[in-house]
Amino acid sequence: MQSLISRICLEALSEALITYHPISGLGSVNEVYAVDTKAGKYILRLNDFEEKQFEYRKEKFCLEAVGKMGIPGPKVLRMGRMEEYIYMIQDRLGGKNAKEVEQESRDKIWQALGT
Repeated sequence: MQSLISRICLEALSEALITYHPISGLGSVNEVYAVDTKAGKYILRLNDFEEKQFEYRKEKFCLEAVGKMGIPGPKVLRMGRMEEYIYMIQDRLGGKNAKEVEQESRDKIWQALGT
């Protein structure tokens, strides 16, 4: 996997991979990695289902839409395909994953977003 991640960093970001580690337990569909290069910190999402390309495009659209509304979120920097994988690279933000927040707090956030 290191070879694939390294090649994606070089081709998509023009940056050499320094380190990476898998992020497990927070997603349900993609292989997700925290990736560090000399120039930045990123999230790399990989999936080997061709149909996931549509989901990645939809997610990019939604992130851009909420960004225009002033809601912070990661920027999608690149999407592409390498070998049998499609990928999405996002900038890595600080903070907590929603699964790390108590359900009551999540409910309040969703309620506020919906109004």
